[in-house]
Amino acid sequence: MRRNTLSAALFLGLMVALLAAMLSMTGCAAVWVTPTPTRLAPTITPTPTRTRPAATPTPYPTPTRIGPTPTIALAPISLEDAPLAFWSDPNDISALLHDGEVIWATVQGGVIRWQENGSYRLWTLDDGLASQAVRGLALDGEGRIWVGYADQDGWSCFQDAAWRHYATRQKAVETHYEALLSARQTDPRLWSSRPESDWIWLTTLEGRVRSYDGSRWRLYTEYNGITRGTWLIDISDEGQVWAIGQGVSTCEEGDVWWQDHSLFADIPGSYAINDLAVDKTGGMWLAYGGDTEEAGGVCCLHWEENRWAGYLHALNPSIPTKVHSVVVDPDGTIWLCGEGGFSFHHPGTPWKTLPLEGVDVKSFGRDAQGTLWLGTSRGLWQASADGGTVIGPWRVPAPLLGSQVRDLAWDEKDQLWVATTGGVSIIPRDGQTRLMRDGESFALVAGEDGAVFVGDNQGLTYCDATGCESLLDEAVVALAVGPEGSVYACTQAGMLLRQETDSLEEVADLASLAGCPPRDLAIDGQGTVWFACAEGLGQLAADGTFYLNTVADGLLSEDVRAVAVGPEDVLWMATAKGLARRRADGRWTRFTTDSTEGGLRDMQMWDVNAMADGVLWMATEKGISRRLPENADWFYFDLPGARRVMPSEDGSVWIGTVGGLYRLRIDQLVAIPES
Repeated sequence: MRRNTLSAALFLGLMVALLAAMLSMTGCAAVWVTPTPTRLAPTITPTPTRTRPAATPTPYPTPTRIGPTPTIALAPISLEDAPLAFWSDPNDISALLHDGEVIWATVQGGVIRWQENGSYRLWTLDDGLASQAVRGLALDGEGRIWVGYADQDGWSCFQDAAWRHYATRQKAVETHYEALLSARQTDPRLWSSRPESDWIWLTTLEGRVRSYDGSRWRLYTEYNGITRGTWLIDISDEGQVWAIGQGVSTCEEGDVWWQDHSLFADIPGSYAINDLAVDKTGGMWLAYGGDTEEAGGVCCLHWEENRWAGYLHALNPSIPTKVHSVVVDPDGTIWLCGEGGFSFHHPGTPWKTLPLEGVDVKSFGRDAQGTLWLGTSRGLWQASADGGTVIGPWRVPAPLLGSQVRDLAWDEKDQLWVATTGGVSIIPRDGQTRLMRDGESFALVAGEDGAVFVGDNQGLTYCDATGCESLLDEAVVALAVGPEGSVYACTQAGMLLRQETDSLEEVADLASLAGCPPRDLAIDGQGTVWFACAEGLGQLAADGTFYLNTVADGLLSEDVRAVAVGPEDVLWMATAKGLARRRADGRWTRFTTDSTEGGLRDMQMWDVNAMADGVLWMATEKGISRRLPENADWFYFDLPGARRVMPSEDGSVWIGTVGGLYRLRIDQLVAIPES
């Protein structure tokens, strides 16, 4: 059985409305005329060189039969004066396999081995892993467990009760070539091979492709037709090789030149390709998930017929939303892991669904008896082969619920609020972490009184020392505080609201004005609303006048991710291609990695935070940056996958990433130029 599990990348390309129209004519499949992604890059989970992972916890109690999602108590954390500390949610399982005796799972921060009685062992950096950015899980022909990393070239294998790391993937393949070729369970994020062939296929850390036949290595680059940022590769039994990067590329084993199958470029929408599988007929299956308002699904390219078929939850409720993983068995059985459940379809029978409300199923494994083991965002679950009985979850005590950090904020008690894909938690100075809100969260902002407003998929909530009060039942994705102290909220649909005493007043439909929904908000001293979106920087004046700033005005990219107002109403914008500044008099300045001599760590930015004293903090794909106002001095710290940054008064800075939460002592920042 070939095993394919979760990966992540940006996938521009599938419009639900268009698919719905097409699928309505053909049932649960449709042919797409103009299929493809225009941008796709691997999600990088952070791992710096100096990290203090959480200690291995004690075994958790045996799970119970499925029922309402259990209330989760968060584990405390230790706030020591360490140069760098890291916390994640080890219950967010990205890959899973059963080796015949135990269950293995990769999570943010390490690898877990589960016994079927619920006891477990967690391995982290302290136990020989090379990085917390674990990605990919496979079992070779001699029983070794293999894992790869999103930020390391090498692989690690578990053998003789210990982890051994190979500094390069090539060294690992050459040393254990026969065992990898005869793997019992592969993962396309690590390597792929096929019966009746001596070739092993794998991707490189730089997003290229290599093949090895036991004696010779071959390298395939963009010159050969590989799409940039390739991170996932699989091959059919007939020898058709498929690679996913900033598009879809393919070749036949032995060919030098690849073909581009990025076929969806004319259809708008932002999606993430999560998995790839090939079936016995040569069909190529893609699992994908959309943004918050886009459900995603699964699609298949029928290679011989050169046509796409799509399957959507909107037309068939048995298809999960935001599909994370797809597996196709040799007999044609299709397995789908997705948001809120797990589905499978045996040929000639109806789809069967195992619903898990409020839980993302991201991966699965099977034992010799056919029992299903489900890796989810909320721990490990077990299901009978027919799906009739489901029990769970097994959980590891954790200080966070969900590892991808969306936003950070301080309240009046100097407590840090952390919004993740799983909920909102509070970290007080004593480290006794508490869960405040359960569910996908998007934005946080502290009001003038120090209370915190929470925007999540359930709506808008006001939280203070006495508790939380719901203000709106519509999902809120961006928040800001105006100069008069009013809180501004933007809904998922793009409607801007302003808090007026005990009510919320509609201000404007920002999505209609800009042609795209806002991602971030900032209000300047004149009451002008500035908002970041995929088409530029929106500017809504207090008198209702609207203008959309683009590259022609001074932006490096119209893909604006975040916006902040600093002293004297200086506006700062984090974009996909660098930093921009707009002074109150309308003058623009652009900053790049070159113009800042590397102080700006990466052109792909995610956050900008302007402090009252003029200090600027930024989160980029490569790490964080700080700019001081006096002499425009730059400092940085490399931390791949940084998404949010929030300084503290105790001389540290908190960093939210796609893989967890970091606390960095500010004296660890590197100055530009380096001394």
